[in-house]
Amino acid sequence: MLCLSKHNDVIRCHTECLTNGTSGKFLDWINVFAKHHTILATHLENIKSSTKKQRLTFLSKSSQNSILNYIAESIRETILKEVKLAGMYSLILDSTTDVTKLDQFAFVLRHDLIGQAYDGSSNMQGAVKRLRSLIQNENKSTLHVWCGAHCLNLAVVDSCEATECAQDLFGTISSFSATRWTYHDRSLEVKQITYKSIILTLKKLALKKLTKKNRHLANSFLKQLNSFKFVLTIHMMRNIFSITTPLSNYLQNLAIDLIQAIHLIKVTRQQIQDLRAMKTESVYANLFTETKLFCEAQDLEEHDLAEVLK
Repeated sequence: MLCLSKHNDVIRCHTECLTNGTSGKFLDWINVFAKHHTILATHLENIKSSTKKQRLTFLSKSSQNSILNYIAESIRETILKEVKLAGMYSLILDSTTDVTKLDQFAFVLRHDLIGQAYDGSSNMQGAVKRLRSLIQNENKSTLHVWCGAHCLNLAVVDSCEATECAQDLFGTISSFSATRWTYHDRSLEVKQITYKSIILTLKKLALKKLTKKNRHLANSFLKQLNSFKFVLTIHMMRNIFSITTPLSNYLQNLAIDLIQAIHLIKVTRQQIQDLRAMKTESVYANLFTETKLFCEAQDLEEHDLAEVLK
């Protein structure tokens, strides 16, 4: 169990039975070890040959969960001892929803600094009666730092809400799938690759006998995806993300170097300012050319901005 947990392996299968060909990695390894351990082999044989359900086998999902809980508690106690011996530590907290819509909480301790870092949530970094203040009441030296990656993320989010075209783009994307802002760059890339398939799917949905609301949504999405402005916005945002994403990834790197991070922030800010000031006109010319070629390759209804402005 410890080995499987260490390698983050799946322990159980959909159906767990010692007589199955595949019964999950934990039970599969138990069967393997039984070939070289007489007492364990006898125990398994008694379980398999018994006509009654045995209440205590130490192999059930409850037993497996108990073992995992003991391992987790042992790790927690070891970390607490190391932190107490270190005397100085930093604290980083964050949470996110997983694919099942459950909130997963990350609690990170580092033993070489004194500090705390959170996102912008008021219940985390509020100056009065929040986690930040509760910790600082116990230790005045715990310097609070707003997560740099989260600050960058907020800046990108605000910029994407600044124009109607960007709002339409990301509003449409969120309708297809729930995507965290930090992954919108990858999301746009995937949708570009599968653009034709998405359109074909929407066309089929629009022709099916669906509810009036769903047909309307399919036709609305089709109209947007065939729009030259919509495709131009995709390419423009991919251009912006190509500047911000490397910085975002580096700010979340475990091996981050402060001097290098400051340098990357300055470089990223300058690239964005140059883009805004239109100092690189060739970028915009290439942007329109790429968008036009993409529209033609996908056989969209609008191939050029000139057609839209007529």
